[in-house]
Amino acid sequence: MRSVHLVLVVLMVLALFSGCGLLKPGSEGDEFEWEYLFDDGPKEADGSKAAIDEQDAFSGQGGDNRRSSAAYRLQFDDAVVISLLGIREFQNQIEAKIDENGEISMPYIDNVKAEGKTSSELAKHIKNTYIEKGIYKDLNVKVIIPSQNSYYIRGEVKRPGGYPWKSGITLSQALAAAAGITEYASSKVILTRQGQVQTFDIDDIEEDPSKDIVLRPDDQIRVKRSIF
Repeated sequence: MRSVHLVLVVLMVLALFSGCGLLKPGSEGDEFEWEYLFDDGPKEADGSKAAIDEQDAFSGQGGDNRRSSAAYRLQFDDAVVISLLGIREFQNQIEAKIDENGEISMPYIDNVKAEGKTSSELAKHIKNTYIEKGIYKDLNVKVIIPSQNSYYIRGEVKRPGGYPWKSGITLSQALAAAAGITEYASSKVILTRQGQVQTFDIDDIEEDPSKDIVLRPDDQIRVKRSIF
């Protein structure tokens, strides 16, 4: 019996060093079978995929172009669809657009601050406002950001806001659509895409159009103010 145990210990040590497998009791109790510790089959290299995703972020390829409404923060000219659930007089959805003051107009409570909030934060704010003003004792509010392909420009441009995205539109074309930059603008433009930030120089793009970049849906563009 002692020799059997010694053999098993030797086999287990060999298995650990080889990285192949481990003996475990079989279904009959007195037999042993191999339990493989490592899968030698093909695996996707996560590091390679991360590198590809990082390259695609500003290449115009790959990625999901759909807006993540749960994390997206509302801006000027964004459209929202609001449902006041549990209120008989509001059976239909309320469609609103964020004005230049960052507000939307709601029945009985006038203007409500929406800019900078996520859809869930805005829904909570609307609900609390109705209850605090004594208009309704209780209600559920749902805010939806309609799915749309847009890009957004802010900072030192003459017409900041959201613009419809079109395939092939470039950064310089987007600035032109916003009526150009103001007299206080610097040549530096910040582009945020899927959490990644890159800086472009308008003067460099004018001198060398090959440095212009093609926009993607949900791109955030900010024209910086000159320090002079």
